[in-house]
Amino acid sequence: PIFPVAGMRDVKRMRVSSGSWGVNVNLELEPGTDVDARKLELRDRIERAHRKLLPAAENDPLVDLVGQHQQPRSAAARRIGDDEEAVKLFDEYISGALANDPLLFLALEGKGLALESKGDLDGAAAAFDDLAGKQPFFEDVAMKHKARVLAGKGDNAGAVAAYQKIIDKDPASPLKSFAEDRVKALQ
Repeated sequence: PIFPVAGMRDVKRMRVSSGSWGVNVNLELEPGTDVDARKLELRDRIERAHRKLLPAAENDPLVDLVGQHQQPRSAAARRIGDDEEAVKLFDEYISGALANDPLLFLALEGKGLALESKGDLDGAAAAFDDLAGKQPFFEDVAMKHKARVLAGKGDNAGAVAAYQKIIDKDPASPLKSFAEDRVKALQ
């Protein structure tokens, strides 16, 4: 099946709802599951499903991808170092995305990484805050990125504060021990 969650390990229960607003998928994972690993696996599965669907959808006027064609173009621009174009395309995608769009995380993260790559560290930190606000499930990943950016610009206090959000997260983030180690190194 093309649905990205089908066959994923450690999924205890999946609830799917849909409407004119889009699709919402909630996953309940088995206790003890490496949540960070499942996030990465899900992101990869969504990317692969999107690549499978995109060529067929481009040739089918009945399929509306609501701007999802921007995702592969923006990621490609970022890969070849055209960070300015990547930011523009990510912004176009984000502005048309629904709140529950399964690719929104990738666009928000990609924008932050592209801004960081082009040297706009304040913009990157703000983009990672935006990611944390719009995709709370990935707040720990967003704060890890933000802390790295802030440490890179010499704002160790800001980096420690971002890592502290990971440490304080309830339930505990799989990035907690990493964040604790980074806080020790920065203090």
